[in-house]
Amino acid sequence: MVLLMLLPSFASCAAGTKEDVSPVSSDGGNAAPSAPETEPEPVDPWLDDLPDSVDLNGRTFNILSRVEGEIFNEFVTDEMTGEVINDAIFQRNLNLEARLNAGIENTEIPGGDNAATSELERNVTAGSADYDLFCSNSYRTADSAYKGYLLNLIGLEHVDLSKPYWAKGLNEAASMGGRQYFATGPMSLGFYRYMMVDLFNKNLFSTAGIEMPYQTVLDGKWTLDFQNSLAEGFYQDLNGNGE
Repeated sequence: MVLLMLLPSFASCAAGTKEDVSPVSSDGGNAAPSAPETEPEPVDPWLDDLPDSVDLNGRTFNILSRVEGEIFNEFVTDEMTGEVINDAIFQRNLNLEARLNAGIENTEIPGGDNAATSELERNVTAGSADYDLFCSNSYRTADSAYKGYLLNLIGLEHVDLSKPYWAKGLNEAASMGGRQYFATGPMSLGFYRYMMVDLFNKNLFSTAGIEMPYQTVLDGKWTLDFQNSLAEGFYQDLNGNGE
């Protein structure tokens, strides 16, 4: 998903006489007006940095994904429906196809992760290389990487995993020894479907004398280890058996 920021430009006017007044140099002549100082426009970190010369010459980019229950259309939507995210995905793909001179095809395998993974392994073992991108859950994808069915993402041309549209937390957890075989981010609908929310009881925090966690979240320190340390502050041995 690409976000475009439109920065308005402002022109300022000052009231003066009807005569055209030009700046005067030290020798009495008219000095050339100095060029206004301008600051470079900020670079939107959500935009990619692909060269404008990239042209896939009508090639079709093939995606293999699973279908099970609410899991469908991970990267491709069939039509505009009026739903915000669905339509953003649809328009994004149209823009990509036009920009890169390519098509996007999503092959959906019914039966969930097991069926999709079996199709991937069958295809790679046969040497067919029909698919460019495989979409599954993390633990099945990690198994496919271990078995050698996936390419190392680190070092691939035009793949920059430090970009903000890749999930940094997963990058840190899934990379090892200069290798990483899967990643995620907001380009996938699953990124939105499976967002999780932490809730906390403000009364219990106040009673226990524990600071509200808002600033901890803003500081980027809201981790599982931190949550475990919070749990220790609320633990009570109600029956005195030490368990």
